[in-house]
Amino acid sequence: MSDLHHVPLPGSSRPPLTGVEHVGPVDPDAEIGFTVVLRRRAELPRDLVEGPDTVAADELARRFGADTDDVERVRTVFESAGVHVVDAHPGSRRITAAGSASAVNRLFGTELSIVLNEPLIGIGPFRHRARSGDLRVPAALD
Repeated sequence: MSDLHHVPLPGSSRPPLTGVEHVGPVDPDAEIGFTVVLRRRAELPRDLVEGPDTVAADELARRFGADTDDVERVRTVFESAGVHVVDAHPGSRRITAAGSASAVNRLFGTELSIVLNEPLIGIGPFRHRARSGDLRVPAALD
């Protein structure tokens, strides 16, 4: 898996968090769940978004949801990377998946860390996972 070729995922860049305490990397064996959104089967016409035309949910899914070939390609790449697909919903273009932190880090060419953030409403510091920089996807999904 380490020789997996990656390409940048446009729009995924995150600056490093400020005002947090960096605790360390996420346990490589920790289970990480995540959702990805696939491209549409076809571009959504502007008149369906801004105009008076509407379509039923099932027609919207059929015409503009994810292509079943894309869903299967993602499933194959994820599973070969040690990440399992929990649910796939082509109509909403969403795939829910989970895997170890090490598998997810390799899959997306990133490094998840644990940070402590100051409270927003005075409850005390809270721990969460964070990343910075670009996400990258396997070239097979480009």
